[in-house]
Amino acid sequence: MASKKITVTIPEELFSRLKEITDNVSGFTAEALCWSIRQELMRREVEMFYQKQGPFSQEEIDAAERDLAFDKPQAMAA
Repeated sequence: MASKKITVTIPEELFSRLKEITDNVSGFTAEALCWSIRQELMRREVEMFYQKQGPFSQEEIDAAERDLAFDKPQAMAA
């Protein structure tokens, strides 16, 4: 993937915490942005479904939580 250099302003405390986690600020930031974009796109998809189909039933919610259980830590999956 091609890269684009940009300037982003963040609070100093946030930058300090980031540097505690990684030396690769660009890579970490790109990964965080990808995650955030995916979350926003999923939120929009759910909203569109909700507008067309109405709210999810409890059965649908339970099935989705079972299907996504692999994302939860073992202690939470039970």
